[in-house]
Amino acid sequence: MRRRVRRHPEVANDIIDAAAYIADDNMPASLRYLDSVEDTLHRLLDRPALGRLRDFDAPELAAVRSISVKGFRNHLIFYEIESGGIYVLAVIHGARDLPKVLNRRMT
Repeated sequence: MRRRVRRHPEVANDIIDAAAYIADDNMPASLRYLDSVEDTLHRLLDRPALGRLRDFDAPELAAVRSISVKGFRNHLIFYEIESGGIYVLAVIHGARDLPKVLNRRMT
């Protein structure tokens, strides 16, 4: 069975917004960011437990894991492991209100 990446509908906007923000200062870095997000997601398909479990004070977030985007340590991919791959909840900067963003996406 081929493993796959499923994405919350807002994930595409997460990635585009971050890339646009980075591009304001450094277009080549923005392009590297886009490639790095995809590279990191494909790496997770091979080793889904690579990311660490997060310790949020919300039971609905108990299975959420995170890993930094390769080469962009402050940008994090939040995901859950599924039988057929991974489900990406968010790709956001670590300074954001993480529980708030993730809780909104769990509903």
